[in-house]
Amino acid sequence: MIYVLKFKNCWRKEGSKRMGDKTLVDWEIKKMVSEGKLVIENFDEKCIGPISYDMRAGEAYYLSPRGTWEPYNLKEQGSIEIDPFERIIVSTYEAVKMPKNIMGRVRLKQRWAVQGLSYVGGSIDPTYEGRLWLVLRNDGLVPVKISYLDPIVSVEWVVLEKECEGVFSTKTFYNYSDLPPEKKPSLPKRKMYTWEVICERLDSLSELKRSINIITWLFPTLIAIISIVFSIIVVALR
Repeated sequence: MIYVLKFKNCWRKEGSKRMGDKTLVDWEIKKMVSEGKLVIENFDEKCIGPISYDMRAGEAYYLSPRGTWEPYNLKEQGSIEIDPFERIIVSTYEAVKMPKNIMGRVRLKQRWAVQGLSYVGGSIDPTYEGRLWLVLRNDGLVPVKISYLDPIVSVEWVVLEKECEGVFSTKTFYNYSDLPPEKKPSLPKRKMYTWEVICERLDSLSELKRSINIITWLFPTLIAIISIVFSIIVVALR
C-alpha cells in the first residue's frame, strides 16, 4: 500500500495570517542582492545555483605545522594541498551582511566531499557581518588541492517568517592574520606529524624490516659456516 502525504503551502504573501520560512531560489537571490536586502561582498552571478550561492576560497588560511595555528596567504601561493588527516581554516572570498529576517545554511560542495574533505556545516545567523571561516579536514588517503577562488561551500538563503530581536555580538571582518583565538579549533598538546612525515617514518620502518629479514636469513647461514669451520679445525688438530 502506498501512502501519499499532501502538505499545504505554508508560504503566504506578506500581510496574510500565515507566512512561514522560505528558501530563496536563483532569481530571488539575484533580486535580493540587487535591491540591497542581502549584502554579499565580491558577489558574482556565476556562483548562483538553483537554490544557493557558492562561496569561494579567500585570501587567508591557517595551518598548524608546529602545534599552533599560523596564517598563510592563499592568494599569493595560488593553491594549497591538504594532507590526509590534516585540518585547515580557510576564509571565504565573499563577506556578508545579514539582515534580521534572513539566515544562511552552509554545506560543503559535493566535489570536495568525494575527494575526502569534511566540513560539519553550519548556519549564518541574522545580523551576522563578515567572512566565513571554514574548518576543513581531509579524511581521505591522498592530498586534496584547493586553489584560490575555488567554490568551497554552498549557502542556502532562508527568509524567516519574523525578524529577530537580537543582534549578532561579533563583527568578523578580520584582516589577513587577525582571526581571534576563540575562532580557532583547539590543538593537541603533543606534537602532531604531517602526512609527509608519517610516510617517511613508514618508509624507514619498511627499510628496517628488510634489514631484519636479511639478518634473519644470514644468521643461520653464518652459524652453519662457523660450525663447519670449527669441525674442520677440530678434525685437523686430532
